[in-house]
Amino acid sequence: MIARLDIIKDHVTLLKAFSRLNFDNWKLKIIGKGPNLDYLRKLSLRLSLKPEEIFIGFRENIPEILG
Repeated sequence: MIARLDIIKDHVTLLKAFSRLNFDNWKLKIIGKGPNLDYLRKLSLRLSLKPEEIFIGFRENIPEILG
């Protein structure tokens, strides 16, 4: 997902849903930054996700990441 990390984007629902999946070969990457980043990182820890793997920050090389 590429987005501004703002409450209106509802990343909370995405993280909660992803935490309930049981697919080892699926990866969630959230590209972007915003005012909700710290909260989302803490939430991902509480959901037993790995924020260091999920949140990769602002990037300009989007095609490389998606490809």
